[in-house]
Amino acid sequence: MIGHVSIGKPAYNCISYCLEDKRELSEEQKEKLSKAEQLQHQNRAEVLHYNQCFGNKKELAAQFRDVQKLSRRCEKPVLHLSLRLAPGEKLSKSQLTEMGQACAEEFGVGDHQYICVLHKDTKEQHIHIAANRVGFDGKAAKDGNSYKRMSALCRRHDLSFQLVFD
Repeated sequence: MIGHVSIGKPAYNCISYCLEDKRELSEEQKEKLSKAEQLQHQNRAEVLHYNQCFGNKKELAAQFRDVQKLSRRCEKPVLHLSLRLAPGEKLSKSQLTEMGQACAEEFGVGDHQYICVLHKDTKEQHIHIAANRVGFDGKAAKDGNSYKRMSALCRRHDLSFQLVFD
């Protein structure tokens, strides 16, 4: 399993990326690719879990911004996490949801606003977590050692979900 961590400022951009189809492809290209690759390029995103938030991308971004106002010190309040399985590995949606929730907990945003989204546009299953680093108490989740924490989390998931590399 491969994990990626990034932090940033605009919640809308991160949420849009997680929820929307790729903009650079036309509808014809998406349809062609879907048939050729037997993958889903139209409606590629499926929300697996909403935590402390709900709605479309504009509503979610507005909810994130409202809570971000509770902390003036947090300059980069959006946490974007992704977990990609190795080729040939498959998990159920409930297992992917469990994995996403564990990832949010590991990064200190388990009780913050976040969405966990499954993308269906690559051969490897992968999920994205778009989270608000600022909690309802006004404190921001720590972002130190994020790559080290992600690496350790991926190894634990490999073992707990009995993932095997081909």
